[in-house]
Amino acid sequence: MEQRTPIIRNFCQYLKREVREKTGKPISVDFFGVTFLRSESGVGQQVENAIENFDYVMPMVYPSHWAAGTFGIKDPGKSPYEIVFKSLTIGWKKFVDYPKRTAQLRPWLQAFGVGSIYPLQTMVYTAKDVEEQIRACYDAGCVGWVLWNPSSSYEKYEQALK
Repeated sequence: MEQRTPIIRNFCQYLKREVREKTGKPISVDFFGVTFLRSESGVGQQVENAIENFDYVMPMVYPSHWAAGTFGIKDPGKSPYEIVFKSLTIGWKKFVDYPKRTAQLRPWLQAFGVGSIYPLQTMVYTAKDVEEQIRACYDAGCVGWVLWNPSSSYEKYEQALK
């Protein structure tokens, strides 16, 4: 398991050298939201390896993917603003002054009807839930955000995008 971290670090450096520096185009990387709170050595994800090699770090901070009680919130899926804001601000402040940081913060947000994956529970996810996440992003100092829906169905969230 420990061998994954250096492999991912080397891959991040490779992408910086072979894509970002050779083309001059910005590059981004997705990370699990939990990596902002602690290194995820089981899968090799360490934010430090990304923030010095990419233009954007994109944590997946979907409210449904946090366990009950995270940040003292009983039901994270029903608290989209609080979960997104806290996960971004607590995590990013560890890296905002990192001396080799080139990356800016641009997270993935939830646009699908899951209330929890611990255990799996569905819920109606509304445009207001998406709006709350977007507001949390800007309040946390993000330079943008991206929505994800596994069905690529965004019509019911269009109001949030206006």
